[in-house]
Amino acid sequence: MPQAGGRQHCALAIPDVHCKGTDYTEATVPEREVMRELGGAVRIVGDGKNHSTRDLLAKILRRSKEPMDH
Repeated sequence: MPQAGGRQHCALAIPDVHCKGTDYTEATVPEREVMRELGGAVRIVGDGKNHSTRDLLAKILRRSKEPMDH
């Protein structure tokens, strides 16, 4: 989620908790100040960051174009 979009989302949704992946620390989460102002928490979740959503989506798209084996 881009930084500005993430901040806007938090301000509109008013979540109790905002989670980010392990490529962040609680101190580096762009939305941390908005969450603090809203009284919410920031948490780091997930496994080690050795993959990305972008790469996963590219792999799915690539595979969807391959002929299916039947």
